[in-house]
Amino acid sequence: PEADAIVLHSVGEIEIFRNGSARTHRQIAYRLLTHQGLFFSVCSLRYAPFEKIKKLKGWLLKRNGKSISLEKNNILDVSSSQGAGYYEDDLIRVAALPGADPGDVVAFEWEIEEEKGWTGYYHTFEFQRQQPVKFSRCRIKIPRGWELHVEEWNTAGIQFEHTGELYVWTARDLPYQPQEPLAPDWDFLARRVTVSCFDPQRQIQNHFADWKAVARWCAALFQEPSTATGDIVQTTQHLLQDKPSFADKLRAIADFTQDEIRYVAVEIGKSRWRPRRAEKTLYNRYGDCKDKTALMRALLSAANIPSVPVLVSVSDPLFTNVPTPFQFDHCVIAIPIEEHQVYSEFQNAIVHNYLIFDPTDSAVELGHLPWHLQGRKVLLGLPGDSVLL
Repeated sequence: PEADAIVLHSVGEIEIFRNGSARTHRQIAYRLLTHQGLFFSVCSLRYAPFEKIKKLKGWLLKRNGKSISLEKNNILDVSSSQGAGYYEDDLIRVAALPGADPGDVVAFEWEIEEEKGWTGYYHTFEFQRQQPVKFSRCRIKIPRGWELHVEEWNTAGIQFEHTGELYVWTARDLPYQPQEPLAPDWDFLARRVTVSCFDPQRQIQNHFADWKAVARWCAALFQEPSTATGDIVQTTQHLLQDKPSFADKLRAIADFTQDEIRYVAVEIGKSRWRPRRAEKTLYNRYGDCKDKTALMRALLSAANIPSVPVLVSVSDPLFTNVPTPFQFDHCVIAIPIEEHQVYSEFQNAIVHNYLIFDPTDSAVELGHLPWHLQGRKVLLGLPGDSVLL
């Protein structure tokens, strides 16, 4: 009785190709139960420049049996949510079925083609958030001879079948999930499956058989942007004047990166993953988490202090059985601390002999962990062996 709509039919068919491209075909239908349920008469699809939405269709079936098809003038693209200091080139395609009322059925169908790139081997399918579900199915086809990493999340009662390169999950009659006081966000409660596939022969680039491969990818991505060039060396020398101790040097570089470089994220193209060169961030005096991490690493390098980029997911749960960098949405820095070194002012932020620091958080100084990092698993971007911490 609390539900606003019933998911009558939700099907996703995903085919992943060897070159990194992918095709996703989706169908979803709801019966609207309340005026709040009219929310489901609007379909919003977020997509990146390397993705194309094709064959977007929609239907409204009135209680009197009249069927109304989605019209082109009720489809538009809008910029994704952006705030001050955050810019990206993702778009949201919005399709609306006006005139829907409680008791009506709405349905949408679309296909998304992802061009050859980095993210085509990684996919997530959601069976349920809160509303009850009558039928939901996810079918994933991978290249012959490849293997699939799978993480199932809250999938009790969902049937799984595997035949050759085809993987199928089927859910029926999932009950309504009521909102509970102080409950986690629905991102943590949703029933879903997350996968990534890989070539066990390792003949394909930009795919990830394990977390070590993800760490090596991260290390390579940060290597050149973190180079200490002339301007970086000069800035470091200026910052470290009258800073004889190791702790004082760390604090001076951390304070500069945290306070003198504004947080501005320009997530255009592959810049959503690849950091800008440190000297460019220094010149611009702004950057996102990756840029600030690369700059701080370069400043530390000019002072002969090693450091490592660190990937972390601060918004969604991290699925440890699915090694891929595209689960992460934040980047910080780790500075190795030798076991015999004792820095009492840094102890609260030392994990496995690494001092963790977030240069984007202006409210938390070196030696303390921001709340969004506490209890999170992180991945050190090391070129050799690395594991989740």
